[in-house]
Amino acid sequence: MTKLSTLCYIERDSAYLMLHRITKKNDINKDKWIGVGGHFEEGESPEECVLREVKEETGYTLTSYRYRGLVTFVSYMDAPEPDIEYMSLFTADGFEGEEIPCDEGKLEWVDKEKVWRLNLWEGDKIFFRLLDEGIPFFSLKLVYDHGRLKLAALNGEPLELFDILKEDGAKSGVTTERGVAHREGSLHPTAHTWVVRRKEGGADVLLQKRSVHKDSYPGCLDISSAGHVPAGADFAWSAVREAYEELGLRITPEELTKIGTRRYFVETEFYGRPFRDNEFCYVYVYEKPVETDRLVLQESEVESVVWMDYQDVLRIVKDRSVPNCIFEEEIRMLGEYLGVYHEGDPGECFRKHPYPQGVEESMGAEKRRAGEMSAEEKRAQNAARNLIIFTDSGDTIVDESTQVFDDRGIVTHADLIPQAGEVLRALYEEGYRIALVADGEWESFQNVYRENGLGICFEQWIVSERVGEQKPAKSMFEAAMESMHLTEADKSRIVMVGNNLKKDVAGANRFGLTSIWLDWSPRYFHCAEEPDWQPDYTVKSPGELKILIDLLEAKAAKEKAMTAVKP
Repeated sequence: MTKLSTLCYIERDSAYLMLHRITKKNDINKDKWIGVGGHFEEGESPEECVLREVKEETGYTLTSYRYRGLVTFVSYMDAPEPDIEYMSLFTADGFEGEEIPCDEGKLEWVDKEKVWRLNLWEGDKIFFRLLDEGIPFFSLKLVYDHGRLKLAALNGEPLELFDILKEDGAKSGVTTERGVAHREGSLHPTAHTWVVRRKEGGADVLLQKRSVHKDSYPGCLDISSAGHVPAGADFAWSAVREAYEELGLRITPEELTKIGTRRYFVETEFYGRPFRDNEFCYVYVYEKPVETDRLVLQESEVESVVWMDYQDVLRIVKDRSVPNCIFEEEIRMLGEYLGVYHEGDPGECFRKHPYPQGVEESMGAEKRRAGEMSAEEKRAQNAARNLIIFTDSGDTIVDESTQVFDDRGIVTHADLIPQAGEVLRALYEEGYRIALVADGEWESFQNVYRENGLGICFEQWIVSERVGEQKPAKSMFEAAMESMHLTEADKSRIVMVGNNLKKDVAGANRFGLTSIWLDWSPRYFHCAEEPDWQPDYTVKSPGELKILIDLLEAKAAKEKAMTAVKP
């Protein structure tokens, strides 16, 4: 059976006019709170229907209203075929007339925040969320089975549904949508998987950096793989699914070791909206070999991954030096399982802070990304950094295989390596002093960085054509230091980033700088043929480089602070 109907939420002074359906005995909405509206009469348009129904049920004549969405209800009860209803959803902020009693139930003005505490249909909470978020128009499909929400889809795309849990972790019988669960703070199940590799004297942990487009904790370091348990699913298979979706890592439940369960509650705000994350979590460890260059990252979820020593992870979680959303209790649980956690490790205790480490930093970055400030304003806002960055160009920032040359051998165009532009801009805006230290022709670099707009990021341009020698000659690094007015004492603060072991890494090592090899391109050397070709650090992508720079900066800042307090 197919029906057509309308529903309207009338607004006044930050409140909605709600109808408590308590009058009719055989009412499918019995004891629920809904808006006002009803079914179409023959030949009516949605607008004609809503105007008539509001007048009949409330006595009000609408003078200002908006068509906000089309909601498709599919309801399975005891009949062999489902009931189907297409509901036109409206909001109204203008009306006139006197309110009258409603024979459908009791009318009451309810503050918008208090509406969430009412006895609502779980699907209705989804369109309340969409209205709160200011979505101008949407198509929402809701499927119910004997009153329980079984499926929800927004504009044709499925929404995540969770089983809501009781305090003991048992299922409550209620299913709700992800955004609603985080709006209300409902207890729901999650699965966390830590990918680790043991080594002599310790262990490394694989961390992911969350996409800057995530709806929570954008750009933060996080657990190797983590996610919600979909309604009806179990924890282990959800862990397996998340590892494959986020990392392209194929594992089986049998390869996971459950090391415990945790309860977490975080209340904060993202993008101006409340976020209440109330989790009951199974924590797993995966110890089989993982090669990061073979992982396939889900771009919408994960920006990059990086191996980090367990003690470094513990430190950044405790001292909040690098934005992350990892709980200290959980990283301690992991360390106890691996046998590498020791009581009394330095750092501030997480419990002093209202939500996971790095959230404030993440939220600050989020506000800067909002676009209110220019690059120069952002740079001026950031304090001076401890690290100084020297960087190569070819296969470090731009892809050498895409270079276009004119008849003089000058490069006129080159594409950026994925993430390189974003990372370089971010480092510049965060206050790092950056010098281009590269082999080639001055005009080539001018052409490339004029085209992509990244030239402003370089404080100095040290180019072999003008220096008269190429890397690994120390004259290239001396020229960079001299142009930036740096002294011998500053060498410990300088990192050299490059793609060439023989030139960039060896040159930096011989000159006494910290060397970072960006192992992105298949070109050039990939084995350290000489001792001084061995880099201090290796990263696989610009995204990994940003994580490493953040970590090294935090380490340098801590060392500087410790030096300052020494008598």
